[in-house]
This record gives sequence, structure tokens and C-alpha cells, in this order.
Amino acid sequence: MDVRERIATHAIRLFSEKGYAQTSVRQIVEAAGVTKPTLYYHFGSKEGLFQTLLSERLSQADALMQGTLAQTDRTVRERLHNVCSLHLAQIQAAPEFNRFVTRLVLSPGSSGPQIDVSQIVGRDAHFFSELFAQGIASGELRADLNPIDLALAFQGIWHFRVFSSMTASSCEEISLDEQTLDRLISIFFHGVTP
Repeated sequence: MDVRERIATHAIRLFSEKGYAQTSVRQIVEAAGVTKPTLYYHFGSKEGLFQTLLSERLSQADALMQGTLAQTDRTVRERLHNVCSLHLAQIQAAPEFNRFVTRLVLSPGSSGPQIDVSQIVGRDAHFFSELFAQGIASGELRADLNPIDLALAFQGIWHFRVFSSMTASSCEEISLDEQTLDRLISIFFHGVTP
């Protein structure tokens, strides 16, 4: 693990355990075994460190979404499942960081860095609307549907479940796994009536 990655790993853990405001640069560098100038060299500041961590996660998500849009040989449902499954894997790979970011998103104005939620939601809405527009164009989805409405409806289902799982006091309370993903996609595509 290189120095930059070591700083990031310890910062994620400390931000998740203590909160952003309660985590000092000193605590991060001590945990990572580096000096303050090393952190400043790589990230500029504590907020720069956080923004870099968030930006890297969002860039990974963007790459996943763009790759999914390009898979036109697969059905919309398969691609929707694929991108959500990859998102789920990202969440499971860094649960502490995702819980921390979720708390920041759900508590605007808290003593942490500000996150432009509208930018994230807008980016996701654009991706999902493009995916559903492809489904409408290919005849997989009804032609009378609006891709933006579909995108926002699916985001409501998916993001609320993600947020709920990230803020639940017990992981068993509100699980988020492949079976849950299958059920949510089934509800989205088939509705709730018999």
C-alpha cells in the first residue's frame, strides 16, 4: 500500500468512527505513519483529502455507468441489475466510508464538508434516463413512458434502500444484498399488483 493509499485508508476509518469535524489532521497522519507535510503534499488539506476520496468514488461510479450504457447487447433489465450490483459491491468494499458519506448527505449543514447532492442525483438521473430511453427505443419498455420519470422512480427505490441500509442500527434490520436487489428490480419492472 503506497503512502497516499495509506493516508486515505486511515482517514476513511477515522472519519467513519469519529466524524469529520472530530478527526484532526494529526490523528490521520499518526494513524497512517506519515507527517503533516506528506498529507498536505498529496491532498492539500483535510477537506481536500475528503473531496479527493469522494471524487474518486464518484469517478469509479461514472465509469461503471458509462460502461453499462455501452452494453447495448444486453437488456435494460440486465444492465440495470449489473450497474446496481457493481454499486452494491462498491458499498460493501468500503462500508465505513459509505456510511459516513450517507450521514453527511442526510444531515446537510452538519459539521462536515458539504456535498453537492443535487450534482450526484442529477448525474444518476441522467444515467438512468439514458438507460431507460434506450429501453424505450428498443421496445423493451413502453413507448408512452417518460425516461426521466422512470429514472427518478427507480432512484427513489434504489437510493432509499441504500440510505436505509447505511443508517440502520443493525445490518440485519435492512439488508442490502443481491437478493434484495433482485426484489427491487422485480418490483420496478412488474409493479406490486398480481
